[in-house]
Amino acid sequence: EGLGTKTCQVWASRALRLLEISSRLEEKSLIKTSDSLLPGDSISLVGLDNVELWKATLSQPHCAPGYLYHAFSILLQNANESSVDATILMGSRDKSFLANAELMVLILMCVSKDPLIGTSSWVGEPINHTPSMHYISLLGDRSELVPFLDSWCRETISLLSVAMRTLYEKVDIEATDPNIVTVRCGVHVLFLLIDMMFGVYTTGLDDSLVEESVDARNVKEGDSFYYSKSSNGSEVELPRVHVKVMKVHKDDFPNLYFTIRPTDESQGSERQTVASRLKTRQFTPTSRPIENKVIDKRERQNMEDMILTQLVKPYLEASSIETKNQTVLEAAAECINVMVSRCGLTGKGGLGTTRYDVFQILSSIERKILDSLTHSEDEVSSLRSLQLLSSAMGAKPQFSATAVTNNVSILNFDPLPITKAIVQYYELNGSQQHDINLDMSVLVWVSVSVSSIKESDIIEQLFCLLSTMCSTIFDTEGGLREQAGRDNGNAREISYLLMKALYEMETRNRGMEPSDSEEQLLAQVIGLFATVMDSDKDDGVRTGAHEVEDQVIAADKAPAWKELFVSLLRRNASSSPKHLLTGASMYAERLCAALFDPNKQWCSYQILTTLSKESSPLFPDEEGAVNHHSEKHLDSWKQALAEEEAEELHDDVHAAAKWLPHRLMNEVESWSGSTSADFNYEHEAVMGRMLSWLLCLEFMDSAASVDMRNRACISSYLDRTGAVGVVLELSLYLANVQKERSLDWMTCTSIDNNTGGGEADTFTLSNVATLVVFRTVEALPTLAKSWWTDDCPRALQSPISQFVMNRVAPETLRRELSRIHKASTLGSMSVSGSCVSREVVATYMQDEVSLKDMTSVPQNIMAVGALYFYNILSSFTLYLCFPVCTLKCTLSVMIRVPPTFPLRNVEVDCQKTLGIAEKRWRRWSLQIMRMLNSQDGSILDALLLWKQNVDKEFEGVEPCPVCYSVLCVKTHAMPNLECKTCQNRFHASCLFKWFQSSGKSQCVLCQQPWSGTKV
Repeated sequence: EGLGTKTCQVWASRALRLLEISSRLEEKSLIKTSDSLLPGDSISLVGLDNVELWKATLSQPHCAPGYLYHAFSILLQNANESSVDATILMGSRDKSFLANAELMVLILMCVSKDPLIGTSSWVGEPINHTPSMHYISLLGDRSELVPFLDSWCRETISLLSVAMRTLYEKVDIEATDPNIVTVRCGVHVLFLLIDMMFGVYTTGLDDSLVEESVDARNVKEGDSFYYSKSSNGSEVELPRVHVKVMKVHKDDFPNLYFTIRPTDESQGSERQTVASRLKTRQFTPTSRPIENKVIDKRERQNMEDMILTQLVKPYLEASSIETKNQTVLEAAAECINVMVSRCGLTGKGGLGTTRYDVFQILSSIERKILDSLTHSEDEVSSLRSLQLLSSAMGAKPQFSATAVTNNVSILNFDPLPITKAIVQYYELNGSQQHDINLDMSVLVWVSVSVSSIKESDIIEQLFCLLSTMCSTIFDTEGGLREQAGRDNGNAREISYLLMKALYEMETRNRGMEPSDSEEQLLAQVIGLFATVMDSDKDDGVRTGAHEVEDQVIAADKAPAWKELFVSLLRRNASSSPKHLLTGASMYAERLCAALFDPNKQWCSYQILTTLSKESSPLFPDEEGAVNHHSEKHLDSWKQALAEEEAEELHDDVHAAAKWLPHRLMNEVESWSGSTSADFNYEHEAVMGRMLSWLLCLEFMDSAASVDMRNRACISSYLDRTGAVGVVLELSLYLANVQKERSLDWMTCTSIDNNTGGGEADTFTLSNVATLVVFRTVEALPTLAKSWWTDDCPRALQSPISQFVMNRVAPETLRRELSRIHKASTLGSMSVSGSCVSREVVATYMQDEVSLKDMTSVPQNIMAVGALYFYNILSSFTLYLCFPVCTLKCTLSVMIRVPPTFPLRNVEVDCQKTLGIAEKRWRRWSLQIMRMLNSQDGSILDALLLWKQNVDKEFEGVEPCPVCYSVLCVKTHAMPNLECKTCQNRFHASCLFKWFQSSGKSQCVLCQQPWSGTKV
């Protein structure tokens, strides 16, 4: 086997070299096609035009591809990676081989020989991502292939018909029967070719088949419709926008018009329209415009007749549906999907027509499903019939292009009876264990049919059913329950189907208030994302990467579930982010672990960010908040500390543990004592660390918004881990602080910046690293400044300073002023600021200021006996007379933020506060500067603490002589240790830090040996 693989690799390399030489000689006119002894096309040149060889390759079991297929696959990949135009492989000369329909169809079938193509799995790769589509793209533009498509389709139908008939007539069929491969690959190729011919069928429907027009007289406020962007007569239908009618305008009666609003805000704002633009259903865009509608319709009908008579009717009629050969039945059902979604059943209705025959076949399958479910017959019969009907309605993902088919609506098929029967069946047999494949088939049916169900009570019952089904199938850890006797290999497929069903149900319910059962199902799906969807365990849940030994055809693509889950996440995050909280809080630890999975880290970050903004602790109870690993680190940190410092650190860690997920704490603690050289620099590992750190800062900001003391505690904890220096060193190695002028990094993690099914293009490691630098300096200014001063490499100091001045400081001040403007805790204090002058001014009206608190009595306040009275003073107003005069005093403080803050300290000016002793206002200035310059505090936190200190001082509480503040910056405690000698009071933390720095245990003021008491 190894020798064969090596042989194929060598052959592919030499074949590509031969093609390159031939192409260059032809370009230089050294050889002419007509005179050349070389074959007239590239396929013949490398010996790939032998039909019998391709037939032999196709007959090989799908699990062991033949060498010809293997060699051709490697050649495709090499051509795709070659610097030479890959189209030379397909014959840039005359392409005469395209006329050989049998050869082309066999090649396409062999290229489609992937174990996932056409299997019973409901999760596979969309047709646009398949190797066969890649191969066709190398053949040339669609315009070049149009003359050949019809003959290719006819040849495919012929090969399929023979293979299906052969399988149908066999009694015992082996799994390795080559006809199985021919059938599965043939259906795939047929879908691909007809898709190229006609595209997704969305236009030209007979008005009698589907009624979508809206009668203006019946429109009411609150109704939901689809707004058509296409003008009348347009050949191509643009995607319609789901809207809600906000107002009915009757001022031009009977010509009514309406104000509408998109349910998805990203689709635009309110507008006015008329009834002709409102539709009752959604259409998806066609793959291409219709050049000649008459010829196109005739071609569609001819293709429908061929498929029906040769591939569908012989196997799906009522008399033959009981056959045990499920492969043939599935192929026939998928051919109905081709007829409906691509050909459109455009002919007339009535007895004996193609449309009539298709509807009769589907009705017979429907009756069998209803009989099986109603009479609680064998689940296997219900399962098979439901699978066939779902396949006919376009459920198989490998037979769906980028636009989702809507076969139920095209056929005007009513899914309600089957859906009701399913709900009733599960209600009656809820305690029983069902066949896992029946559960999967139900999920698939819900996905394809729910958009056509109008009864809201049935939708609510489906939410409950799916939630119960999820709980029955999976345990809390995401594993399949053992007592159900289920195969764990199905876990990811079931999870995908649950995601798909939820997505389609939410699409149907868009604009409606989510129910409790919907929120519960969403939480369960988040749990399956966090626990089941493992990137390193493929199990077929993917959209790309067709592997042949060590070679890969087509670009490496994300798993199939990723695009679906991202869409689900974006929808909920934009419309109702609170509905993500249940799942986010339940699976927070698993989501933190998923930050290191390249296919899950973006989604996990978005969910955890939503959780961090909830402003409530994850572990509100003290007991159990600190996990075992953090306890071990805490014990090691406390060993070198004094008792008081150890107790303070203990409180900090426990406060941080209430807000931070355990896995985030463990991750950050693992960096202790490390340097950037110790890290694994694989992309997903580095990205995981960056995102983990950003989330720590998000949780810290959220905790600080509840109580500013939380910021100090978490900051102290992060300082103890040493993570700030490590993460700055690591991120600066990857960031764009020196050369990148774009601001893409500021929104690189924003869910609003996502423009497709996955994360945004700006979600790169360099952008995230730049954001880490910005957020670290913004959220932990003191720790960042300390690292910049002491540990930053000299070569980086100037670039970082420029980055802080140009990007960090302006944006930080803007955000801080925005926070101040939105703050509801300012009370009577008013704050104004400017990003231009970089000054913030706070004024606070303090009541009941005694004249004894002033340095001197103003001249315009005169004493008469024991009575003081007011004499025209704008700054002071007489508030109370006898026996001691108290006044209203306007206190003012100005904070000047330097252009490179926090690398340079802020300046605080309280001199405009008239009548207050210089000692006192200097003390206030020191309080604010200390919090901003050395305590990682924000301007809002500093001003609120200043206000509280002012209140306490005027109540007669003396400030701590060490920190000059009444309230401790970190704990907000008042001075509680009193010196027995001088009776001055100190904060415990301030006093012990004084002892430590001075090296002696003496009172700060009286210098006597300390013998104080706690008060």
